Amino acid sequence: MAIPNGVKVGVAVAALAGAGFFVWRNASETDSNDFMLNRMTQFFTCANNHEFHLTAKEVRRISAANDGQMRCPQCSALADERFQCPNCQKLIEPVGHGNIPTACPHCKQKL
Repeated sequence: MAIPNGVKVGVAVAALAGAGFFVWRNASETDSNDFMLNRMTQFFTCANNHEFHLTAKEVRRISAANDGQMRCPQCSALADERFQCPNCQKLIEPVGHGNIPTACPHCKQKL
């Protein structure tokens, strides 16, 4: 029994529409992810006490170029991630295993 041409055309149109939807969705997610990666900021202090901040996209690029290590853009020393106090805007060293302290060591405000 032969399949009618109308059914074949309908299946082809549905397949193309589905493929187009997935290409469009993935393209828009990439743009959205790039937008977020450009807005997210990470803060660092290097071994020579230079403070700097980078977007998440820059962090990914720099750490990939340095075998996963973050290096200071000013002196190339190794750098560690820091938190920024929402009250005084100074950088805070993490405690324990990367946790935020309960109070800022600079302004003493509760975090």
